[in-house]
Amino acid sequence: MHAPDALQELDQLIDHFGLRIVRHADADEPDGFIPPAQIELGADASGVTNALKGIDSQLKTTQSNLKDINKLLKLDPKNTELLTQKQKLLKTAIGETEKRLEQLKEAQKQFGQGTAEYDAIQREIVETEQKLKDLEQEYRNFGSVAGQKIQAVGKDIQGFGGAVKSAGQAFA
Repeated sequence: MHAPDALQELDQLIDHFGLRIVRHADADEPDGFIPPAQIELGADASGVTNALKGIDSQLKTTQSNLKDINKLLKLDPKNTELLTQKQKLLKTAIGETEKRLEQLKEAQKQFGQGTAEYDAIQREIVETEQKLKDLEQEYRNFGSVAGQKIQAVGKDIQGFGGAVKSAGQAFA
């Protein structure tokens, strides 16, 4: 087999298996000489990894802020400022989770199906999709700031009504 044909066949195999080849050719090589080559067995995912780290960092900060706001809302469920912040943070968390999902799907394209990397990313995709569904459900359940405030006042009135009823029964 002629050297260029062998290189072309090698390139096809490498492409088929999703590998990368790095050739170190020298201009002074004689005809028929196959230059040394290095086959990389993993796709270069450093760009995707760095993008995911950035998104994960933002998402972690957002989740931490949401957790803090939820704690404060237990103490003061009618606080309009906290309710507004929660609504904004839920929107932000949904957007960041969607970005993470897109990045994971993009990263998965760099690996061949059936590889350990592909399978690991697939598990993360499933987990991220579930987190996204949970966040979207929480956002739907949260509703509007006004709705949350009305709900808190309703609970107060219900508590007051129960106290009046108990007092009335005590005098009866």
